[in-house]
Order: sequence, then structure tokens, then C-alpha cells
Amino acid sequence: MMLRINCPSCGVRSMIAADQVPLGRFRVSCNRCAARFPFDKERGLNCVQEKKEAGSWRRDGWRVNIPVCHGIEYSLSGLNALARSGLLQPETEIVPPGEMQFVRAREIPQLRRLFDRARETVRQ
Repeated sequence: MMLRINCPSCGVRSMIAADQVPLGRFRVSCNRCAARFPFDKERGLNCVQEKKEAGSWRRDGWRVNIPVCHGIEYSLSGLNALARSGLLQPETEIVPPGEMQFVRAREIPQLRRLFDRARETVRQ
């Protein structure tokens, strides 16, 4: 059984074996944005338990081809936060959820709008 921990601030998701996490409520820090948030695996607070069967793990997050982002799956809001921070650029390679091939960030409609707005702001 795996436990997916979700940062409510930046949207980054981390996976860990559920049996490695103690019971009870406590505060954890996000490795990406350093936000501290409450966490409780028994109550499902900022986490979800998922079954992982051998050979059938389906990725449901966005993966970014940047060394500091390897092994992390992001929500779309997490990608937006990376783009606003400047870490995610239009040429950055991203693997969409459930896919195996990289695409350029600018090819993702939701991110393209963000990059276009940023470019317009620079021009003004």
C-alpha cells in the first residue's frame, strides 16, 4: 500500500510506502515549497492511500524533466506554480498523466496561456 502526500500550497505530490509513516496527526514540510501543513494518514488529511500492484502502477500526475523535479508528480496547479517561479520554461519537457512521452510545456494549453500572459507583461 502506497501513500500519496499532497502539499496544499504548491500541489506537489510525493509517494511513500504507507507502512513507513507512523499513525497520528503531525505537521510535515513540503520538499518543494517548504510549506508546513497538517498530515494524518488515518483520517486522509492531505494524503491518499493507494494500492500498488506489481507492474500496473498508473501515474496520475505530471512529471517534469528537470533534475530537481525527478521523482515528483505534480498537479496542474503545481505546474503553474513552477512556471510562475521561473523554474518551468516553455521548452521544458513534461510527461502528462497516464502518458509515456514528453511534450514541451508550451504545447499544454493551460500552460501556454500562462506563458503568453507572462510574455505580454514583459512587453508592457
